[in-house]
Amino acid sequence: MDLQTLFYHSKQKQKTLHPIQHRITVLKKLKAILKQNQSSLITAIAKDYGHRSTHETLLGEFFPFYKELDYIIRHIKAWTKTKSVHIDAWYQPAKAKLQLQPLGTVGIIVPWNYPLFLALSPMIAAIAAGNNCLVKISEYTPHLGHALAELINREFAEYGIAIVNGDATLASEFSQLPFDYLFYTGGPTIGKKIMAAASTHLTPVTLELGGKSPVIIDDKINLNEAITCILRGKLFNAGQTCIAPDYIFVPEQRKQAFIHVAKKIALQMYPELKNNPDYSNIINQRHYQRLKSLLDDALDKGAEFIPLSNIIDEDSQKFQPGLLINILEEMHIMRDEIFGPLLPIKTYKDISEVLQYIKTHPHPLTIYAFTRDSLLQKLISEQTLSGSLCFNETLLHIVQNRLPFGGVGQSGFGQYRGKYGVETFSKLKPVYYQGKLHPANLFKPPYGAKFKALMKFLLM
Repeated sequence: MDLQTLFYHSKQKQKTLHPIQHRITVLKKLKAILKQNQSSLITAIAKDYGHRSTHETLLGEFFPFYKELDYIIRHIKAWTKTKSVHIDAWYQPAKAKLQLQPLGTVGIIVPWNYPLFLALSPMIAAIAAGNNCLVKISEYTPHLGHALAELINREFAEYGIAIVNGDATLASEFSQLPFDYLFYTGGPTIGKKIMAAASTHLTPVTLELGGKSPVIIDDKINLNEAITCILRGKLFNAGQTCIAPDYIFVPEQRKQAFIHVAKKIALQMYPELKNNPDYSNIINQRHYQRLKSLLDDALDKGAEFIPLSNIIDEDSQKFQPGLLINILEEMHIMRDEIFGPLLPIKTYKDISEVLQYIKTHPHPLTIYAFTRDSLLQKLISEQTLSGSLCFNETLLHIVQNRLPFGGVGQSGFGQYRGKYGVETFSKLKPVYYQGKLHPANLFKPPYGAKFKALMKFLLM
């Protein structure tokens, strides 16, 4: 089917409210099919990357998805149950309820960096909320897109659920369809276009846009502990993660110690890179050259590159990870989201410098802070604004099913994951029932002395 036909087929399937048991059946069927085809999907992602660590695909795509799916299935009945709401005495006899109602047909636009998880996590939330949905896969991951389309479109067409593949032209056409909700994960440039297209039909949107996520190191934290967490998060998927640490604030007196420990830990994780199955490729040559341009620009403007690995051939599409020192604000690497294994270091003398810097730059998707000082944790929490805040770890906040995930300001808006995803793709509809008596009749015109006496009493 072409895109228009797929869309209106999905809309046609949304004429009646899907019962909760129907939604659970669809979700369980989805899990069973993915389990059966897990190996072929891993292979498809690896083909799209040229090389993508199987371990990272399992850990970063399948594991969090299965856990979220199980969590939603367990709790969906409680989340979607109509709830009674207390009515004040002035309006009695009456009652009110809150009903979580599906929106209709949802459009989901998926990035290339975690093409399975970032397609299916919002999709299962939309299904659990009772919606139908179309999912547009990135043109940078055509093998995964084709494999998913074969599975989903064959097995779930009857439920108004489908995978769509195509280039940027199709993505533009997709975003202009009259969806009841549009969910986009990607960069801010395209995000603005998505929002503009959605405004034609007044379609509500969630934008997950990424950004530059800073790391704060305090003057007491164990560097081995902190740097292990930082590099684990930064080098996972070769840095191609929207919440990867983007740059680091290190106390001036700990700079050399930080560099020394980072070199040691990086070599423990990745003794060599060229033939290392655990280190993933950059998705394509376009993004490889983008990273090289960021590095070259920084070096031309006075930065020093400190490699964290042995040198690898450019034609391998594996990018050499490293630290950058002597950083200046005019460098592109401090303006653009890096999305790769380069990690600039900024030094500071007092924490107030760090907080001021963060406050005067676009709100990050995540702030990471490595400190056991509860007063400093409180200070960072209260004096910064970000999509999320993570102490003494990296990345793991996004896989917590009981926490929402989303940005703020330039890093996006809206949220999802678990219950919060189901709520995003729903309308919380208030329902009011008035009893046989109508207290409001005491306040109908003509407004005379009785009305004035009542209002005087009510406004005391």
